[in-house]
Amino acid sequence: MATLKEIKKRVTSVKNTQKITNAMKLVSSAKFTKANRAVRGARPYLEAVAELTSQLATGVDHPLLREQEGGRLLVVLFSSDRGLCGALNANLFKFVVQQLTAEVGQDFHEQIDVITLGKKAEQFCQRRKLTILASQHHIEQRTNNKWRAELWQELARHFKNKTHSRVYFAYQLFVSALKQTPVWQQVLPLKITETDQARQYLIEPTFDHLLEVALAKYAANQIQRAVLNSIASEHRARMNAMDNATNNAKKVVKELTLQYNRGRQAAITKELIEIVAGVQAI
Repeated sequence: MATLKEIKKRVTSVKNTQKITNAMKLVSSAKFTKANRAVRGARPYLEAVAELTSQLATGVDHPLLREQEGGRLLVVLFSSDRGLCGALNANLFKFVVQQLTAEVGQDFHEQIDVITLGKKAEQFCQRRKLTILASQHHIEQRTNNKWRAELWQELARHFKNKTHSRVYFAYQLFVSALKQTPVWQQVLPLKITETDQARQYLIEPTFDHLLEVALAKYAANQIQRAVLNSIASEHRARMNAMDNATNNAKKVVKELTLQYNRGRQAAITKELIEIVAGVQAI
């Protein structure tokens, strides 16, 4: 049985841990507020670009819209760089394995390549011995237009060269404060919802030029959507995990304090008994 000194030392240790988890919760709460605002703010623009692109691309034959036979699969896997965010990354990786098994089969390791965005994604692919074409960390800092354009150009190059017949995004979609859902999204060939609405635009300089710009913008927006949702999901999941850890620490401190008080009371009672026994003996 632990001594009173050991229990007291453990109470101090748990309280220190509680301070850390509470501080991390507050930091994640502030970052989540910013990330959630970014997700909500970008949504109308993303929807408008998707609507315009669907109207332009309906009934059009374009290399980025054509299905291809053969070739490998290319997966862009988004994750966090740090842990302590519950089962967020683990759920995503499990979901990705299920999707790859359904798409390719049990031997998918030999038929796919991966671009990882996030340290946890890179570590997952290394453990699975998957071929990593490129790896980037700190995606929270990679939200500018230049980075999105470069990533899209790289993906389009792989597809146009026919080294990869399909390109997928895998990331966590932020649904609500308590729910983040893994997403498996085909990016190439581009899957654009067709519309029956006829084009009623005066286009300059040419329709083909506008279509190229619209498709590139649409694809860049899909990258932005994946990044913003991944960031928001990470901060919310970490916030929830640290809140649970803080509450658990409170319970442990309460139980240890009760155990310490009982032990102290028992020790005092024992000393009083010994004193009384000694006086009676005299």
